[in-house]
Amino acid sequence: MSEIDIKNFVDVTIIANTRPLQIDRFNSFIFIGHSNRFEERVRQYRSTSAMIQDGFRDTDPEYIAAVSALQQTPSVSKIYIGRRAATAVTLTAAADAIAGDTYSFALTIDGTSLDVIPSISVDDTPTEIVAAVKTAIAALAAPHSALTLTGTTDLTISGTFAIGQVDPKYTQVNTNSETYATAVSEIRKENDDWYGLTVETKDTAIQLTIPAIASVNNKFAGLSSSHADNKAALVNGTTATSSDDLLGQAFEQKLETIAIYSTDEVYPECGVFSKMLSSERYIFNNWAFKSYVGIASENITQTEYDNILSKSGNVIVQVKGVNVFQNGKASSGEWVNVLIGIQILEARVQEELYNLQLTNDILTFSNADLQLVQASIESVLTRYTPVFILARRGVLDNAGQTQFEPGFTVNVPKRSQLSSVDISNRELNDVTFTAYLAGAINFIGIQGTVQY
Repeated sequence: MSEIDIKNFVDVTIIANTRPLQIDRFNSFIFIGHSNRFEERVRQYRSTSAMIQDGFRDTDPEYIAAVSALQQTPSVSKIYIGRRAATAVTLTAAADAIAGDTYSFALTIDGTSLDVIPSISVDDTPTEIVAAVKTAIAALAAPHSALTLTGTTDLTISGTFAIGQVDPKYTQVNTNSETYATAVSEIRKENDDWYGLTVETKDTAIQLTIPAIASVNNKFAGLSSSHADNKAALVNGTTATSSDDLLGQAFEQKLETIAIYSTDEVYPECGVFSKMLSSERYIFNNWAFKSYVGIASENITQTEYDNILSKSGNVIVQVKGVNVFQNGKASSGEWVNVLIGIQILEARVQEELYNLQLTNDILTFSNADLQLVQASIESVLTRYTPVFILARRGVLDNAGQTQFEPGFTVNVPKRSQLSSVDISNRELNDVTFTAYLAGAINFIGIQGTVQY
């Protein structure tokens, strides 16, 4: 016998009342280079061996940066490698071919991987090698026709493509017309889960644009320079030594970035970010007095050390046989853990209050609901007290004993204090809090007396 569907009488729909909330991540960073080893704008790597498999050379800046990052303890679980689009790649054969030379490489075009294996004979000249490569590319399946090939003694490939597994006998030079601002914008469209921003360029003028790019995208930049002017004194105590003085110019401009003097060209900022951004709790640590693997200390004088610190710069030095990072300051003059800690606190308060909206059918202007707002803010401030972004404040009681209270106060107006305009607009304004930073000890001054 056929039956009538029970939905004619009872229709049940169950909806999960839990909505995922995107949590801002601070324990990750990106390195943007232009080696052009993959087509997409960003990839994640947990090992340098995976980068080699993707066609990176061990001399590529991206590879060097990843080594600097992933060998630290602790370290980020992965490094993001971003691609700054190259408009052209020029390959130059180093010399005449010898037995065993292949001069091969791989191209990826519109997701299609193509192996370029030219027919090379012993004693072929660079011109003959280029001709053989052009022939090999012409013989490939589509879509190689989207490429433009020019040059005779060297080969320039233009178009939209990625190149990898490049024979080490080639010298590779990439041509870029894309700005870092555009690169960051395009990368964020694909993946925006990273926080720290580091880049390949060592052009001081371009480096000085990176902190602003980071700031407008709610990121934090790390820079380094090996130029000797970085360890020279400021002119009149305020002005950079020269246009090559990255630390001095960043200090002049009060940039919110960490700038490092290092003659070890291994992108030390990547090692620093990898360790200090390895977890949210670690971020709040003092960034000074940390040791790093694979980043050499600088053989500098006390005067040069003082000059670097006078620019709110940073450097790795050896003290009592231990290599340590000093001094953990941003070029703006603020401590890095304070700058990033404030950003974390801001994000967590926003997330907590937004989650309060998501998990309640309605928040009214009743005093009870206003207390929920206050409790949400206090819960965040309490959560970060143990990691020392907020200190606990000692207060003397009536008996003269020190009682410890939370190092913050939160003020949410009562219903009677709200304006009718704010209530009609459904806006709760004039919510404030004051919190006390724990700070960190970088110097201890002692004056003692000994006597018989």
